[in-house]
Amino acid sequence: MRNAGISFRHSKSSSRLRLFALLCCTVFINCAGVSADRKPKRIFIDPGHTKVTNSVSGIVGEEYIVNYRVCRYLKEMLDADKRFTADLNRDETDYIPGIKAFHRSNNTFLRGVVATVVPGEHRNTAMTAEQNAELYAVRHYAISNRYDLLVSVHFDYLLERYRSRQASTKGFHVTASPFNRRFDESLGAASNIAKALGVRYKPNRAIDHDTPFITPEHKKNYPLAAFLADGVVIRSLIILGDAFENSYVKKNRMTAVDDVPSVLIECGFLHEKQFCDDAELKELARMIYNGIVLFGAE
Repeated sequence: MRNAGISFRHSKSSSRLRLFALLCCTVFINCAGVSADRKPKRIFIDPGHTKVTNSVSGIVGEEYIVNYRVCRYLKEMLDADKRFTADLNRDETDYIPGIKAFHRSNNTFLRGVVATVVPGEHRNTAMTAEQNAELYAVRHYAISNRYDLLVSVHFDYLLERYRSRQASTKGFHVTASPFNRRFDESLGAASNIAKALGVRYKPNRAIDHDTPFITPEHKKNYPLAAFLADGVVIRSLIILGDAFENSYVKKNRMTAVDDVPSVLIECGFLHEKQFCDDAELKELARMIYNGIVLFGAE
């Protein structure tokens, strides 16, 4: 994925205190286990891209491989916690059979969304129509199977012409889509994950909201500048819910279409050397896990 963000400065001592508080919260809730009347939250994990759609790499490695390594650790942590169950949507290279079957059986709907035209909007031409349909299939598989949260994990990168900016371009951001029909829950999850990531990492210095989709209602009801400062972005993306799907659903009067709270995490950049260390990828997964714990406690 592309893009960048805003700096968030904090001292090492305050970072340690915040990490300690988060971990204490995690341990306390963990000890409580799952109450008899509360089912574990089901988390659907999307390691962004596949071997076919991956197109970027850096010193950390190929993005689809690095994404998978982080997600594998995240799944292990969630599965060890009785409050959650977690599923990965792919193996090391490709989507699970369930998603492929869902894609085939819902091809008319998925192709209809892909074919939808929205004035002023343009699709990513680096992906084929079939690949776009596959991403919508991932999203709607999660909706159909009633997951409680979809977490899509990615790493950012700089285009070749911006390579001179590597030293000053670092950090994470977490995205929620205004077109997700459970936007408030998505935004809550994004905020909690960003809060947890902010204990160890800094938000990206060049992120911004997808301004064409920031409505007067958003401006009135949400502290947009504060979200940016914490590394939270409001954007329209296929995996989270986008303008094309929204238009198709409205045009076809599909009022019964449900949704799943969804976030996309750009964990950092593929040129950040710290992520060459597998132990750091595990710590990154732990920070995401801590954010999911905060979301699950709400």
